[in-house]
Amino acid sequence: MQTENLFELTYILLDKKSVTAKEMAAHFGVSQRTIYRWVDALNLAGVPVFTSKGRGGGIFLSDKYALDKTVFTDEEKKELLAGVQAVNSLSGIPSTQSAVSKLRSLIGNIPEVNVKDKSNWIQIDFEPWSSKGTEVQELFLKLKNAIFAEQQVSFDYYSMHGESEGRCVQPWKLLFKNQAWYLYGWCNQKREERYFKLSRMRNLALLAKPVTHFYKDQPPLEQLQQDAPPFKLLDIVLEVSAQALPALLDEFKVDSVADAPGGKKRITLKMPDIPWFEYTLLGYADEVTVLEPPDLRARLKTRIARMCQNYSN
Repeated sequence: MQTENLFELTYILLDKKSVTAKEMAAHFGVSQRTIYRWVDALNLAGVPVFTSKGRGGGIFLSDKYALDKTVFTDEEKKELLAGVQAVNSLSGIPSTQSAVSKLRSLIGNIPEVNVKDKSNWIQIDFEPWSSKGTEVQELFLKLKNAIFAEQQVSFDYYSMHGESEGRCVQPWKLLFKNQAWYLYGWCNQKREERYFKLSRMRNLALLAKPVTHFYKDQPPLEQLQQDAPPFKLLDIVLEVSAQALPALLDEFKVDSVADAPGGKKRITLKMPDIPWFEYTLLGYADEVTVLEPPDLRARLKTRIARMCQNYSN
């Protein structure tokens, strides 16, 4: 259970006085059962939160309750504000700046110079350097709005095999993992929970259809990795030019780097035996040479021969 979520739930109740478990489940991307567990935790901590069922029911906070600003030390206040500002930079949404202002007011006075020192130690921006960053933000905002509005979405999606298929999805959560954004939700076509990589989406549209399958407790990412199709891992040795080395270090988890003849570098890494890796290596042209394993080297030679045939006419 995250303290940040309990704090945010308390602040929402201070602001709105009453909410529903369904609203909070959508807001935090958790199940309604989890929301009720948080309510119990707040009660144990002395926060007067109570619930009622039926029409007009929900989760309520006593009108007499006010969050004690002295609960936090000055150091904790600085760290808390720095964390919220970091989340603000993650979202890329200007409106979230209001949350920072509210938090400043809520936690009381902090020496301004110290706040800046603590809050500016990190900057996170998921947008690419190119002008395509605007497209990424627009896609992110559309999906965020659909999640909060409990509204279904449709899009064309490219599989790992390059096949495009129309999908209708009931969106639950946005996930960032391994340098990429994913949408987690219920796929109407496959009738099961699925992850969709945002970079493979095209023609995203919000539909006038409400979400009918609601978010359940998300399986741990470790479990998702265990459930993923098994890939054979290759022990790979590459000889690369000095110019290509930085790009390879950016793209792959390189295990070792050693000097090689002619000012080149010899690197080792482990990668799954899938066509995508072969395509990526070919993108480095003559800047990268596969030394091991022999099977991968032979497959690349075959692909290069086919490429030469494509350009022979």
